[in-house]
Amino acid sequence: MSFTQQLKQHLTNAGWNSNRKTTAFDSFMEEHNYPDFIRNFVRNYGDLQFRKLGAKEDDQRNWIDLNPKEADGYDGVLTGYVQDMGRSLYPVGYYKPEGMDIAVDDNGYVYLIGEYILCAGDDIYKGIEQIIRVDQRHMLSLDESNDTEIVWREFKNGKHQIVDLETYEFNYDFLAD
Repeated sequence: MSFTQQLKQHLTNAGWNSNRKTTAFDSFMEEHNYPDFIRNFVRNYGDLQFRKLGAKEDDQRNWIDLNPKEADGYDGVLTGYVQDMGRSLYPVGYYKPEGMDIAVDDNGYVYLIGEYILCAGDDIYKGIEQIIRVDQRHMLSLDESNDTEIVWREFKNGKHQIVDLETYEFNYDFLAD
C-alpha cells in the first residue's frame, strides 16, 4: 500500500521522491523496537515537513512534521495511552498547531494523540493520509470517561455510537477520487 497520487505529489513538493531513504532515525527506532513496516515508512517519509493538504500557501500554522523524535512520544503523553490502551504505540510525527503526536501501533492503526485520542485508520498509509487531509469525519474517538474498558466511538448522524475498533470499517473518501 502507499499514498494516493495526489498525496504523493504533495509530498514530492515537500522534498520526497520514490528513491528517498533516510537513516536519521534508525538508532531511535532500534532503541524503541519499532516494527519493520513502521521503520520502512519512517525511512521513506521521515524528516519531511509540509502543510496539511489544502492549507493555504501563507498558512504558517498548519504543519505536519514526520519526525518521530519531535513527538512527545516516550517522554510525554504517549506513555499513558500505551498503558491505558494495552497497545504498543510508535510515534512517527507531530501534528501542528494542535500539538498532537501521530503514532502507529503494531497492527498499523494510526492515532492522533494529545489531550484526547483519535484513531485515523487501520492502515499506516490510509490513516496518515486521512490526517494530512484533515478529515476527522471518519476518525474514531477514545471515550476516556470509561475507566473499566477501552471504548471507541464514532460520530454519525449527530450521535456518538460505540464501535469495535477491530471490526470497524474505516471510510476513506479520498480513495474514491
